Amino acid sequence: MLKRILAVIMSSIIFAFGLSLSTYIPEAQRDANVGYMSLSGNFIFIIYFSLIFYTVIGLPASWIIDIWRKRFSGSSISKSYLTGVVLYSIAGIVVGSIFYAMAGNSQFFLDFFFVTVFYGLGASLLYFHSLWTFENSNYFKDHAESDAYENLEEKTLAAFKAISSVDETILALDWQHQGYWVNPYLEFSRNEFEEWIIPIFPNGDYYFFLQQDFNWGFLGHPWEKSITIFGEELLNALTEYKPIMLQKILRQG
Repeated sequence: MLKRILAVIMSSIIFAFGLSLSTYIPEAQRDANVGYMSLSGNFIFIIYFSLIFYTVIGLPASWIIDIWRKRFSGSSISKSYLTGVVLYSIAGIVVGSIFYAMAGNSQFFLDFFFVTVFYGLGASLLYFHSLWTFENSNYFKDHAESDAYENLEEKTLAAFKAISSVDETILALDWQHQGYWVNPYLEFSRNEFEEWIIPIFPNGDYYFFLQQDFNWGFLGHPWEKSITIFGEELLNALTEYKPIMLQKILRQG
């Protein structure tokens, strides 16, 4: 949501700045006895309505558009961009056409129609490229990944506690490294990266968390960057706590 709000602000500023410059009339070209807005006044006037337009129409529309963008493009960045350009262009043309129709002209004026469509298309593509900039910003990627890892640790630990007794230990394994018996109710030791000494996410090795009698397990695969979960107790607990990273099911069996 933060990225969309920032995209609204950036788009409004750029749109208002560009439109106020293009419609500004210098003093030397002004007619006598006609009121004109200053450049700053024009900018404030346009950005006020731009913020309202992007917030009331742009934000809800972008949610719907981006659902279809993800469906059409999958995980491909280039397809996501091209699909976004097409969908946001269509949305801009539709909005521009609606604004022309709302103007209530009794006759069809082709030049005015093109102007409204042009501004609708430009405003829509401006918002998309602002959103794209924030979506692909390393700042947001790093923070999103960090939040997802922390959430996975927190929710998985809560699930381990829910299906383990206070004095019970579980086996934590790191392929070709030292393994540990750990108690979910005690503080986990952490490495230099502030991860669990056996990380919950497979970021380079196989990391396994297993119940003593192998009734359930949490198995991390480093190449697939996937996690295999077995055991009804653990599956039910994770379904209840819902880690945000565990949303896509690759296979069941």
